[in-house]
Amino acid sequence: MKLLIITIHCIPNFGSLLQSYGLLQFFKMHGYDASIINYCPSYYTYGRHPFRKLLGTILNLSESYKQHRILKRFQKDYLHLDAPKIKRYTDLASYSEVRSIFIVGGDQLWNSHHPCGKDDAYKLSFVKNGYKLSYGTSIGRNNLSDAEIRELANKTDDFVSIGLREQSTVSMLSKFSKTIVYHAADPVLLLEKNDYLHLIKRERIIKEKYILVYLATKSDLLSKTVKELAKSYDLKVVHCLGRSKKIDYDYIFKSNSPQEMLNLIYNADYVVSASFHATVFSVLFEKQFCTLLPESNTNTRIVDWLNYCGLQKRILTNESDIVNAKSVIDYQPVMHKVDCLIDSSKKQLIEEIEKCMKR
Repeated sequence: MKLLIITIHCIPNFGSLLQSYGLLQFFKMHGYDASIINYCPSYYTYGRHPFRKLLGTILNLSESYKQHRILKRFQKDYLHLDAPKIKRYTDLASYSEVRSIFIVGGDQLWNSHHPCGKDDAYKLSFVKNGYKLSYGTSIGRNNLSDAEIRELANKTDDFVSIGLREQSTVSMLSKFSKTIVYHAADPVLLLEKNDYLHLIKRERIIKEKYILVYLATKSDLLSKTVKELAKSYDLKVVHCLGRSKKIDYDYIFKSNSPQEMLNLIYNADYVVSASFHATVFSVLFEKQFCTLLPESNTNTRIVDWLNYCGLQKRILTNESDIVNAKSVIDYQPVMHKVDCLIDSSKKQLIEEIEKCMKR
């Protein structure tokens, strides 16, 4: 039986692309016939603030074009997408009677703060004859009302199982759901560290020792943190994917492929970010790092992950926290926890797939 994945794979974000790759590649490595449904609704193109996005694109035409090319190349080479885009929910009707195993998984798909969280495509509502599973799906918030959780539970009660990325949301949904709900590792963690190293060139992009700064909002805390860390460890500052100057830097990159981002994280001496997946890969690559939280409606995913790892002190909320960023992470207990989550997640996912295969 074929496995059909629906996720966020059509935006030029390294985390979204790699979680799509991680889930797809994991299934292929285990011998399953798996592919991604090429669902690309218009809200990914226009965003929550269409005018602001259009203006940013116009002001950065060259970089926007480069990002588009990077996205297309990765989709072709690693996600093996050749089917036409499906831009409307109603067009998913062609899958309604297909007897396959449908898997929804990935970043913030059930976060109602974003358009995708309100899109029934990601509740697999279009599926009438197949089996439905969720793996590593993110609600992204732990402050949903009972009414919101009850609505989500009602729309997913016909799932075989639901694997949620945030541990704190498991009990929240279990309260109303008739379906098995469990804590699942993010899809990028289904692959080993060496699987990602095969994607990248080991040669350093930046030859000098450096601190990597990725997707952090401009603030006095960010500036002070980067200056103190760079001075303490004698590091150059690499500002990545910034269309506007947020910090003083030695190197800046406005467009990077997922492979280049992995290279920059892997070879960094320190990572400062507001990105969930940059934080996850910092842990996977056992880097020294700290995190500055992004907007409030997306913070749960980072807080939950670092709480699970026992690394909550790597979150900086004020200048007094910078001292925590200078402490050295002991990765032995951290990786023990991470490995346990990965092992249990893989086992649960394969068991659920095999149950569907035998029905």
